[in-house]
Order: sequence, then structure tokens, then C-alpha cells
Amino acid sequence: MKEKSIINIFIIIILLNISNLTCKADGTYPFSATLFDFEAGGKLYTTDNNSLLCYFIKPSWLENYETIYYWNGLKRHNAKAKTIEYSHILDASTYNNSLLLLLKEKNNILITLFDTNNTNKIYTVIDSNLHINFNTSVQWLESSNPKIHFLLLDKNLYKINIVNDNKLIIKKIAANILCAKPLYNSKAIAFIEENTETGLLYVINLDEDSFNSKHIIARINVTDKIKIQEIQNYLVVINSSEEQYSTSLQFIDINNKNIINSIWLQTSINYIDFTLKENCFYALINERSTIKLAKISLTNLNESDKWQYMTLPENIFTIKKLKVINDEIFIVFENALVVVDKNLNITLFDYFNFKEYFSSSCDLIKKDNYLIITSKNNSLLLLINKHPYWFLTRQIKNIGNSIAYILLILLAFIFYRLYRNQKRLSEAVLALPSSGFVFIINRSGKLVKTNETGGYILDIDYQNLEKKPFLYYFKNENVKQLADIIEKGLASRLSFQEKVNIISSNNTSSEWLCSVIAIRNIAGRFRGIELTGVDITEELGKKMLNNWAQIAHDMQTNLSIIKLNAEQLKIEDNIENKNCQATILRQTTILTQRVKDVITVGSDDQLNTSIVNSIQFCNDIRSEFDPNYFKNITFDLENIEDFNFSCDKLKLHRCIRNIIENGIKAMQKTNGGTITIYCYHDIDNIYISVQDTGIGMDKKTIDMLSTPYFSTSKYEGGNGIGMTIIKRVAAMHGGNIIVESQKNKGTKITVYFPNTLKRKTNIQKIYKK
Repeated sequence: MKEKSIINIFIIIILLNISNLTCKADGTYPFSATLFDFEAGGKLYTTDNNSLLCYFIKPSWLENYETIYYWNGLKRHNAKAKTIEYSHILDASTYNNSLLLLLKEKNNILITLFDTNNTNKIYTVIDSNLHINFNTSVQWLESSNPKIHFLLLDKNLYKINIVNDNKLIIKKIAANILCAKPLYNSKAIAFIEENTETGLLYVINLDEDSFNSKHIIARINVTDKIKIQEIQNYLVVINSSEEQYSTSLQFIDINNKNIINSIWLQTSINYIDFTLKENCFYALINERSTIKLAKISLTNLNESDKWQYMTLPENIFTIKKLKVINDEIFIVFENALVVVDKNLNITLFDYFNFKEYFSSSCDLIKKDNYLIITSKNNSLLLLINKHPYWFLTRQIKNIGNSIAYILLILLAFIFYRLYRNQKRLSEAVLALPSSGFVFIINRSGKLVKTNETGGYILDIDYQNLEKKPFLYYFKNENVKQLADIIEKGLASRLSFQEKVNIISSNNTSSEWLCSVIAIRNIAGRFRGIELTGVDITEELGKKMLNNWAQIAHDMQTNLSIIKLNAEQLKIEDNIENKNCQATILRQTTILTQRVKDVITVGSDDQLNTSIVNSIQFCNDIRSEFDPNYFKNITFDLENIEDFNFSCDKLKLHRCIRNIIENGIKAMQKTNGGTITIYCYHDIDNIYISVQDTGIGMDKKTIDMLSTPYFSTSKYEGGNGIGMTIIKRVAAMHGGNIIVESQKNKGTKITVYFPNTLKRKTNIQKIYKK
């Protein structure tokens, strides 16, 4: 007993120490990233002044109107909005506390300086001969002079000079330009001009009055993608091909006007970035499914064995962005964020689902302890947290496996000493599962133990069993199959499995997989049996739905042939024949839609989530119901809130449409009525409701809806597939349905599921609390 107490005290001390350290050091790297805020549907711009100001441009669904939101600080609070009328914003750049907006107004392309006061509306036309659209390439170029901006628009290079914060002077520098780069080490700009199959690299000294000092530096080969970088006193022209995963870098001496070196890298042009402070650059290289970050010095460009490498963590995929900010290299993957210092040490590594937010390219901005990731569609703000005890946490993690094995061995020894003399029957009771039923019957046939589910099935108090023969409890007809299994187990003293059908008190039928386990002591003597059962009704329903999906897939071809032949029938001016043809086509269309429903929901267990707007979503569903076919049905969409949420649009669309169709069927028995669609949300859930004014349901019918493939219209051709799809889609989204109905008054069915988009934007609020 003394030995056991010492071991227990030793284990408790170790666990307390480990848990204490883990609470203080919550990461194995010096920094971690947490979600701070999320702006959906537009691009975020931040100013560089001390009084940080944020602008958010979100494309408007109203024609001829654009809205700009702005607020102080990074966290969106007390946001205000201003509207620009009769113009479309093509792109923007920041200047002090203002925005430089590139606008398309009728046939003119112009630039305006926009701020929160917007008292002086400066509209300067760039070029009246330009004819561009929203797909035209637009690129703002940073300059070392804050009052000078450069714009590369449709291969035309412009200089925008801001005079006294209230006047814009726009001059066209050059045309037919592939790329450009303002130089920070001199008052000049470099650009490549397209010239037949090659490009000419020029450098222009930025005189305030003229651009006559145009100097050709080199002749450059041109590929699909090309850009210019600056490093110390050199220009780097980077070429990449869409067809081949390789990139060419040519290093050009500005003063001597010649190419001094060139290399090829097996990487993409987007995975290379430079820093002005060092004589090196960084590139991501794929080697045998392993991603490596290479630090390449200018002194050993052609000596790859002298490059510095580091291997990035495993289980990360699809690079979205690499950018050098100050002395740190930020790498965004579809599923993770990695930050590396200039010595190639990882300082931050966190898994994050960026794929859900950014489908195309993105850009990175560092503001103090915040990382801003922006694109035209979404903007994400991450808070960079510092971990003072990260090194200690890493050491604990490294030795964690050894400690775990030692603890397991010690715990196994203690449990063996404590329970070696206990009966195997007690061990079986301790191992009762949390779901399904459990019955323990001793060798004399008495029921000695059950759980809550077992008590519910037998309609007894499971906590106060009188330990009578099991037939005393299993006397009802609905559990007779279970009694037969128990008798078989006691007689054979073997373990086996069987499927049974159990009908509950509300006449709901369910399928159960029952397992009989023979209980024996250490000597092998028979002590009784343990009967467990797991409800497999839902799994059978999924399997049946998959079978329906396969059958429906085979039916598509036949339906297409029927529809095609019906459309090609040559019908003269016979109204009766035309009506028959219309009926065939209408019914074929309805059946084809049912087939698509079953295939869509039944054959795919994966959710393809996207961000959708509530009003647009409900309007899309409403548009599927032709007023010519539902003349006695009225739709009410006035109770829909305007917000965005994340879901599998296609599957949820099928789900809600099936609810509406059930409501229409119920109202056709009452010669029509009204379908009302509600859509709203709170901090936890999204709610989509459909209410009809049909015949309604009684309580017994509502209870039977939980039975797979139950239908209220089986005698009219119904098969319960629609309700199965509704419940299946709700479950796939992590939610459920609520049914409210009164006889002769109508029915309201609500589908609800977690509001994941709202939760993500509130992580930081919870963290601060």
C-alpha cells in the first residue's frame, strides 16, 4: 500500500508541473497568429500615418454607385460610408490619410483624391482615348517620394504628382510597357518596353518638368510573366513561363548598362522576393515533394552548393504568396502561415484555412503586431502573439513521447494492482459505451446492469434494478428479438452479432446492430454475457440514399431521351396533343430535377463551402418556381435579413427547394396559399425557414418525420426522399431541422446550422475576454 501511494504522488507531481508549463507556454515557436478580423467581399487599404485609418472598398450591387467604408484603427468600429455616384472604382492606392482612386465614368478614365472629408473633389482625366474594362491590368507602383505615384494601366505608364494635397498632375511617361519599377536608390524609374519579340529595358531620371533623359540599359527576352526588382545597385529582370515551372533572373548593372550575371531557378515568379538591405534574395524551391526556402547571395549566384537552405514543415500545400517584409519572410500557403527570419529560422508556424478566404492572389502588409492579407474579394487581419516560454514548451514537446510511455507503464501497473482481483463483470460495467444500449446478464440469467438507453427501451428505472431474470423485463413484444438473442448467448456462451428492428413507444421503427460478448474471469470461467446495441438507422439511411443516387444517375440518360423525343414531336394545331406534350415535358423536367437532387446529396459527403448572400440565395430559389405552373401560390420574401454566410450553396439550395415543394403539395389540397421564406441569423446559427398555409400535420405525423424515408404522400407517389435530403443536408452542415405545424393551419420548417463565418470574426473578442 505504501508503494502504491508513493507512485501516485510521483505521477501527480509530474502532471501538475507539465500542465502548469503548458498553460504559460502555448506554442513551440516564438510567435503565433490568431484571427483578429475579417472583411468579406472587398479590399482593405490602410494609411501609413500615425493616425491609422482604414478604407474598405466593397463593390456595390447597385448600378452606378460605389461605396467606400472607413474607420480609425485596424478593428472595424464606428465605420462610416460614402458613396461615389455614376462611377466604377477600378483600383486604389493610399496617400497620407487619403485614397487615390482610379475610376471609370462613362467613357472617361480618371483619378480622384478621396479622403474622409472629401471637400475638394479632384477629378483628373488620364486619357480620353483609353478603352478599358474591369479585366484590364491595373498596377500602382510605390515610389520613395510619397507625393509621386506611378500607374501602369493597360501597358501605359503614368506619373501622378500630388501638389499641395489638392491638385493632381498626370503625365504619360511611356506606352507599350510590360512592367515597371521605381528605384529607391535614385530618383529614377525602370521599365521594359515591348519591342517585337524582345523587350527594351529603360531607366528614366524623374525630372519634375520633363522625361527626356530616357536611357536604354539592355535588351531583354520576354516571356509570359515578367517583373523588375531592385537590389543594391543592380536591377533584376525576372522572367517566367506558364508552360514550364522555371524562372530566369538577369542581373543588370545600372551604371555600366550591361547584364553581369543570370541564373535559372526551378520555381515560380511569385515565389521569389528581394530585400534592399541585404545582398541576397529568397526563393521557394520544390524538391521531391518537399518545399525548401533558399537564401541566395549575389556573391555565389551560380554556386548552388553554397546557397543556404531550410526545409519547411510537412503537411503544407499550395503556396499562395511569398513576401519579404523588413527582416522577415512571410509565406502564405492554402492551409498554413510560416514566418522565417533572415537566418532561416522559423519564428511562426500556424495552420489556417486560407483557401476558404482567398481563391486568387493576395498581398501582405505588416502593421505593428498585425498582418493584413488582402485581395479584391476578401481581407483578413491576423494578430501576431509573442510566446515568452516557447523554448521550454518545445523541449516539453520533444520529450513528451518518452514521458507518455513512462506514464502509461506506471498507470498500467497501478491499475493492475488495484483491479487484478476484481471480477470481469465489474470491468465490463466500467466500459459501458456512451451511446446505444448495454445489458449485462449473469450466468444465471438475471439482468444485473443496464444504462440509460437500455432503461428507456425497457421502460424501467435503470439505476434501481431488482436483478430479476431478464424475461421479467423483456416481456413486451417490441423487445422479443432482444430476449431471443440473450437466450442464444446464454446457451452458446459465445460472442456474436445480429441486426434487430426495435419499435419504440411512439411507433418509430429503428435498426440496431447488437453484439453479444461472453464475460469470463481470468481462469476462463463463464460469468455471463454483455449485450450492446448501436442504432444504425441513420447509417442505413445514408447507404440507401447512396443506392438511390446510383439509380438516379442511370436514369438521367433515359429522361434526356424522353424529353428530346417529346420536344421533337411534330404536333399540328391540336390543342389536346399540345397539352399532352407540355405535360410530358413538365413532368420530365420535374423528375430530372429530382434525379439531380438525389445525385447531388446522395453521392457526395463533402461540403464545397463558399460565401453567399442571404437575399441572393433566397431569390435564386424563388426563381425556380414558374408562376405559370403555380398560379394559385403566392411567395412572400419580405422577411429576409441581408447578410453573408458560409455554406455548400448547391446542397443547401436543393434542401430549401424540397421544403418549398412539400409546402406547395400541402397547399394544393386547399386550392392554393402563401409560401413565406424567412432568413436570419444570430451569433451562433443561421436560420432559413419556409412556412406554408397548407393542411398542416398532427403531432403523430410530426414524430414520424424522424423515420427515414417516411412520406405523408405515399399514396400520391411520394417516397420520402425529399425529407431525407433535407435532414441529410442540415446534418452535413452541422445543424438540424425544426418542424412546427398545426392541423388545418399550416407548417413551418426551419433549417439551422452553425454560423461559422460570424464565429471566425469573433475569435479575437472571445480571446480578449
